Amino acid sequence: MAEVKQESFQPILSVPGNLYAYNGASLSLESSGVVTNIHVVSGQKVKKGDLLVDLDNTSEKASYDAAITTAEFAEVEFKRQKELYAQGVISAETFESAQTSLADALSAEVAAKVALDHRSLSAPYDGQVGIIQLSVGQYVSAGTALLSLIDLNHMRVDFSISQEMYSKVKLGQTFTLKNPIQDKTGQIVATSPLIDSSSGQASVQGTFDNKDPMLPSGLLVAVDIALDKVPDQLLIPASAITYSLSGNYVYVIDDIQTTSGKMTGKVTQVTVTLGRVGNDFTVVKTGLKAGQKVVSAGSNKLSSSGSTVEIDQNTPLPS
Repeated sequence: MAEVKQESFQPILSVPGNLYAYNGASLSLESSGVVTNIHVVSGQKVKKGDLLVDLDNTSEKASYDAAITTAEFAEVEFKRQKELYAQGVISAETFESAQTSLADALSAEVAAKVALDHRSLSAPYDGQVGIIQLSVGQYVSAGTALLSLIDLNHMRVDFSISQEMYSKVKLGQTFTLKNPIQDKTGQIVATSPLIDSSSGQASVQGTFDNKDPMLPSGLLVAVDIALDKVPDQLLIPASAITYSLSGNYVYVIDDIQTTSGKMTGKVTQVTVTLGRVGNDFTVVKTGLKAGQKVVSAGSNKLSSSGSTVEIDQNTPLPS
């Protein structure tokens, strides 16, 4: 048995959404080559800058070493020419040529270092390595995805709402993510200023704390958004409602008496008009009054009005 209450009601808007990592990508290299080292394993957590994969860099290493030697020789030559120029032994044009040669050598050294660095893949951010399907000795082309890296500590949920609900969903509103793994709570951080004219839907984004990461990127979830409270609403437990094609109804309990420790009453089937649905309670627009008692569990045992029932308020309901 439950009492029909008249109080403020917080409606819940439930919509499907998808989880995504703010930092999550399939990583690749800008050059082609043969894989020589894989420094991580599937599922490993890494820090920004950690080495992940190496390609054969024999040629690039040789070019870089040669560029260093050339730059060192150009610097020595520049210093010698600088002294000669200060003594007036050489012309300004000769000294400027030495300056140019040094600048070119240093630029070539930087370019060779970049080419060498492009033979290795490092983590661009903290994250967890995905399933590796790469082998040492495998030839990969430039731009080929080598492995995925996901930062599950920084997550967002993307979902859509109807244009009718656009004004009711606001920045800062809380939501609960319902899913089979782990429920989470978060806040709405952005709503699109554009409504899709073909679907009448607007995109919304929220963030949540995933410091103890259990939810994977890409997971489909139910997003329950707590809308603004509505005052003076008649509320009954959702379990009290029997849904029917001919109309939804509840059983109202009257003539409640206690005899020999047993509480009894008579039930009347009452058709109701329902409003918004919350997590635990539903708004009743018509059919009931505040203070009435309704059957909240066990209505499946009732078949008609006028039945006398025993009210059991002590036996725990099954979970």
